[in-house]
Amino acid sequence: MSAHHIAGTVAPIALGAASGTIFGWVYFMLLRHWSAAYIARAPVLGLGASALARMAIAAAFFTLTAHWGAPSLLACFFGFLLARTHAVRRARAAL
Repeated sequence: MSAHHIAGTVAPIALGAASGTIFGWVYFMLLRHWSAAYIARAPVLGLGASALARMAIAAAFFTLTAHWGAPSLLACFFGFLLARTHAVRRARAAL
Protein backbone atom coordinates (compact mmCIF):
# COMPACT_ATOMS: atom_id res chain seq x y z
CA MET A 1 0.00 0.00 0.00
CA SER A 2 1.54 3.29 -1.09
CA ALA A 3 1.50 6.62 0.72
CA HIS A 4 -0.58 8.06 -2.11
CA HIS A 5 -3.25 5.37 -1.60
CA ILE A 6 -3.32 5.97 2.15
CA ALA A 7 -3.62 9.74 1.65
CA GLY A 8 -6.45 9.14 -0.82
CA THR A 9 -8.27 7.07 1.80
CA VAL A 10 -7.67 9.28 4.83
CA ALA A 11 -8.91 12.51 3.22
CA PRO A 12 -12.48 11.29 2.52
CA ILE A 13 -12.69 9.73 5.98
CA ALA A 14 -11.57 12.98 7.64
CA LEU A 15 -13.99 14.94 5.47
CA GLY A 16 -16.78 12.53 6.41
CA ALA A 17 -16.06 12.85 10.13
CA ALA A 18 -15.88 16.64 9.97
CA SER A 19 -19.02 17.00 7.88
CA GLY A 20 -20.91 14.55 10.11
CA THR A 21 -19.94 16.49 13.22
CA ILE A 22 -20.93 19.84 11.72
CA PHE A 23 -24.18 18.42 10.36
CA GLY A 24 -24.92 16.82 13.72
CA TRP A 25 -24.39 20.09 15.58
CA VAL A 26 -26.77 21.88 13.23
CA TYR A 27 -29.30 19.02 13.38
CA PHE A 28 -29.37 18.93 17.17
CA MET A 29 -29.44 22.72 17.42
CA LEU A 30 -32.58 22.66 15.26
CA LEU A 31 -33.99 19.85 17.37
CA ARG A 32 -33.46 21.90 20.51
CA HIS A 33 -35.17 24.87 18.85
CA TRP A 34 -38.06 22.62 17.80
CA SER A 35 -38.41 21.25 21.33
CA ALA A 36 -38.53 24.74 22.80
CA ALA A 37 -41.20 25.72 20.26
CA TYR A 38 -43.19 22.60 21.10
CA ILE A 39 -43.08 23.42 24.81
CA ALA A 40 -44.17 26.98 24.00
CA ARG A 41 -47.22 25.52 22.19
CA ALA A 42 -46.28 26.60 18.67
CA PRO A 43 -48.60 25.56 15.82
CA VAL A 44 -48.38 21.81 15.31
CA LEU A 45 -48.43 22.00 11.49
CA GLY A 46 -45.24 24.07 11.42
CA LEU A 47 -43.54 21.80 13.93
CA GLY A 48 -44.54 18.68 11.97
CA ALA A 49 -43.24 20.18 8.74
CA SER A 50 -40.02 21.12 10.49
CA ALA A 51 -39.57 17.58 11.82
CA LEU A 52 -40.20 16.05 8.38
CA ALA A 53 -37.81 18.50 6.75
CA ARG A 54 -35.11 17.72 9.34
CA MET A 55 -35.48 13.97 8.76
CA ALA A 56 -35.50 14.35 4.96
CA ILE A 57 -32.38 16.50 5.04
CA ALA A 58 -30.63 13.98 7.31
CA ALA A 59 -31.57 11.12 4.96
CA ALA A 60 -30.31 13.08 1.96
CA PHE A 61 -27.10 13.98 3.78
CA PHE A 62 -26.30 10.39 4.74
CA THR A 63 -27.24 9.19 1.25
CA LEU A 64 -24.84 11.69 -0.27
CA THR A 65 -22.13 10.62 2.15
CA ALA A 66 -22.72 6.97 1.24
CA HIS A 67 -21.61 7.80 -2.31
CA TRP A 68 -18.14 8.58 -0.90
CA GLY A 69 -17.85 4.98 0.31
CA ALA A 70 -18.45 2.96 3.44
CA PRO A 71 -15.47 4.29 5.44
CA SER A 72 -16.60 7.87 4.83
CA LEU A 73 -20.19 7.01 5.75
CA LEU A 74 -19.08 5.37 8.99
CA ALA A 75 -16.86 8.34 9.85
CA CYS A 76 -19.73 10.70 9.08
CA PHE A 77 -22.08 8.73 11.30
CA PHE A 78 -19.45 8.70 14.05
CA GLY A 79 -19.18 12.49 13.78
CA PHE A 80 -22.96 12.76 13.96
CA LEU A 81 -22.99 10.59 17.10
CA LEU A 82 -20.23 12.73 18.58
CA ALA A 83 -22.42 15.81 18.07
CA ARG A 84 -25.36 13.93 19.61
CA THR A 85 -23.31 13.09 22.69
CA HIS A 86 -22.33 16.73 23.01
CA ALA A 87 -25.98 17.84 22.67
CA VAL A 88 -27.21 15.35 25.28
CA ARG A 89 -24.53 16.36 27.77
CA ARG A 90 -25.31 20.02 27.19
CA ALA A 91 -29.04 19.43 27.68
CA ARG A 92 -28.45 17.47 30.89
CA ALA A 93 -26.19 20.21 32.23
CA ALA A 94 -28.94 22.77 31.57
CA LEU A 95 -31.38 20.90 33.80
